[in-house]
Amino acid sequence: MLAQFIGIMGGMAVSPVLAGSLGIKAMLIWYGMLAFALLLLAGAILGFFQLGLAPIFMEVASDVCKPAPEATTQGVLWMFGQGISVLFIF
Repeated sequence: MLAQFIGIMGGMAVSPVLAGSLGIKAMLIWYGMLAFALLLLAGAILGFFQLGLAPIFMEVASDVCKPAPEATTQGVLWMFGQGISVLFIF
């Protein structure tokens, strides 16, 4: 409900700008660049913290799968992580 209200208010605020001196193409390009920059920033922040926590995740995973060797657990985790990355890219 709140998101709908905010969307309506945003549409009302952007309409005069689009009707004024700024064209719709320029506005869409600006919003696209802003969205891409925010996506890069979010990816950098999440990647920074995830990479720092990777050894802790590996240690916890090896403790959970205790009878299996630690190298096997880590290899399977990295393999599935790479496979999921490939799925997201394609």
